[in-house]
Amino acid sequence: DDSDMEDDDEEKKEVAIDWDAREMFTRHVDAVSCFIDSAIPDGENLVDRHDFGNCLRRSIASTVVTVVEQEEDDASDVSVDTSAVIDDENTYGVFAFVPVSGFAKRFESCAGLLKLLSKPPEHTLETGTPAVRLLKSNSDAAPARALLFVNDHLNVIPPSVVAQVHEGIAQELTDALASKKHEGFPIAPASHVVMLARVQRSKGEGMGSAQTLKSGDFDLGQHDFLRWEDEVYFRRRDKRIATVVHKFPRYVEDQEEQDIPRCVVFALELDAFRTAVSKLGALAVAMMSRR
Repeated sequence: DDSDMEDDDEEKKEVAIDWDAREMFTRHVDAVSCFIDSAIPDGENLVDRHDFGNCLRRSIASTVVTVVEQEEDDASDVSVDTSAVIDDENTYGVFAFVPVSGFAKRFESCAGLLKLLSKPPEHTLETGTPAVRLLKSNSDAAPARALLFVNDHLNVIPPSVVAQVHEGIAQELTDALASKKHEGFPIAPASHVVMLARVQRSKGEGMGSAQTLKSGDFDLGQHDFLRWEDEVYFRRRDKRIATVVHKFPRYVEDQEEQDIPRCVVFALELDAFRTAVSKLGALAVAMMSRR
């Protein structure tokens, strides 16, 4: 009957998705906790999620990506204020540069993170200076040489949006380093960016010969980076800095060992990071054209 036809028409209405990158505020802190779990391999609960969420909020270029869904019929006529409600359901990613050592006295989670990354890794893929050493400050006269780049998001965000976000926050980082301060506290000149990149055993071919780093029974070539841009950064890593692997906790008790995600810790020089960011836009276009 006519009512059934009306129901069918309602179901066929398309939804336009409006992606929005915005500065992180206090209301986002609880919403990003799930991303902290997927970004940091913390099986010992050394990093308090709420505290680290507050740390991210105060960090350099702290950004969240949110979404507003509108029926396409109304999308051109309705202006929606996306700041009204921010919760787990419409927060899709978090990005920030964290001065871990500088924050360690203000946020216990940063001290916990340094302790976590100082523990022996599951595997060492490349030897060199430990990345955690770059994050640590020995004294005011010897400040930390690196910032931690937290980059975690759901892969439903289009690559073009991810690339735009990275370009924006990279510029914010440049501006902050030039001013030598952030929110009133001094920023030491950084030489490196440290990254925690999540990888998962590939169900296909993996990276294959593109990445032949091995340690024991771990072969990076048989894994995929869960965030496509992490591989772009990884290819430009500073090979003088050790590349190590930490294991995430099991999601479920009977999860197979090979299915447990791993975290690859590596570092890039700041100029190499900027170069990688400049490549993301073109790669995003190529990825979208293949879909």
